[in-house]
Amino acid sequence: MWKRVIIVLLVAIKVEAAWGQKTIIINEIMYDAPSFIGDTNGEWVELYNTTDHEVYVSNWVFNDGGSDKTIRSGTITPYGYLVLIEKVGTFTTYNYTGTINTVEIGKFFLDDSTDTLTLKDASSNIIDKLEYDKKWGVGTMNSGRTLEKIYPLGSNTDFYWDSSKIPYGSPGQQNSVYLDIPAIQKVKLLINEIMFSDSHDWVEVYCLDDGNSGNGVKINGFYFDDLDGDEDKVVGTCNIRSGEFLLLHYGIQGQDDTEGINGKINLFAQNDFITSTTDQMVIYNSLDEIIDAVCWANDNPPQSEIDDLSTLTYVWQGEPIDSTKVSARQSIARNLNVDTDTKNDWSVASVPTPGLANNLTFQAAEPAQIKVVNIINKTFAPEENKQVTIIYSLSKASEVSIRIYDIRGRLVKRLIEQEYQVANENNIISWDGEDESGNILPVGVYICYLEAVGEGGASSDKVILILAKRL
Repeated sequence: MWKRVIIVLLVAIKVEAAWGQKTIIINEIMYDAPSFIGDTNGEWVELYNTTDHEVYVSNWVFNDGGSDKTIRSGTITPYGYLVLIEKVGTFTTYNYTGTINTVEIGKFFLDDSTDTLTLKDASSNIIDKLEYDKKWGVGTMNSGRTLEKIYPLGSNTDFYWDSSKIPYGSPGQQNSVYLDIPAIQKVKLLINEIMFSDSHDWVEVYCLDDGNSGNGVKINGFYFDDLDGDEDKVVGTCNIRSGEFLLLHYGIQGQDDTEGINGKINLFAQNDFITSTTDQMVIYNSLDEIIDAVCWANDNPPQSEIDDLSTLTYVWQGEPIDSTKVSARQSIARNLNVDTDTKNDWSVASVPTPGLANNLTFQAAEPAQIKVVNIINKTFAPEENKQVTIIYSLSKASEVSIRIYDIRGRLVKRLIEQEYQVANENNIISWDGEDESGNILPVGVYICYLEAVGEGGASSDKVILILAKRL
């Protein structure tokens, strides 16, 4: 299979430190204060120290999108906070509990819809920059709720910001929407079944471990990607428990909407989203870490990025699944809820089971059965222009070999050698008593050995023949 089935696990948090070293970050903003305080008078911005040492911010500059405001003095303790405010008297109106490290910087204005906030050090180096949008939060306008960064080392994009869970935010303490990174990294999902041979594609995901002792976990920002790379398919916020499934369904919104089953999520895209010939499906968590990936191809996968199929990311350990053997409305499915990085993890499912355990706990494919049905002229005399005819059945398509051996077990004639044959109940083969060189063999007992080799293994049958002389 391809890695992780295929699979490669990468453990690396993606930190987008686009502005300086980001020792100090903009961590929370009250950009539209409640009416009882007054919009602009009650605005504030919280800074957070991401380091294990004190940072002096004296003479640093905060820009509210219009003008610079100098921080005259200030120190932020290791992993501590500093809140930029207009006046202490106005800020205390919120009645926050506990001691909050604040500094007055004079009147500043944060736009109620979208704005650009910039933090610079005393040498005018940009330390952090935030271009926020009211759409990042739900119900933050005129509600007294803030925009909070859910993970300090994340980028300043919509995913890493959300509205506070509590009124008036959480200045001077961990944000109320803080993202538990260790919990996210504990969630183990497996791509469990893929449908690419029907009119509507889908991908089934199995939760191997929710990282929460089976009590469930909320996932947000997980997304899928495939070879086309045109867009990421984001899994919306949802809860999942160990042993449960998510079904990611592709289709046309408004046309292919269906009722969810077992946590089914509709991800609408073009109908032929997943390619049956050569493609890959990769699932990432919200930290851009690869959780699982599946690849398939009609031929052996490329070994380097120079090959035509250079966009493939992962390589099977062994032969890939041959997607040409997947008939219409069949899927490829994981045999067990394990991932051993081998082709044996996966099989073709004749009856897909979206949102349910796979039918396969899969029994190995049965080998084709080859069997002698009838013999005409079992005893024959070549001198009388007679020959033996063997009628045999073949239960499924296989490579067939039929050979003649003498009584001592020596091979004397190949009638068929690894010839591909389809299933048939009445195959016919004849032998005129000649050896490989075209010479008539001596009178005696011979053994005709029939063998079929195909998916699932090999089977065989044999029959005794007697080569005689003219009477």
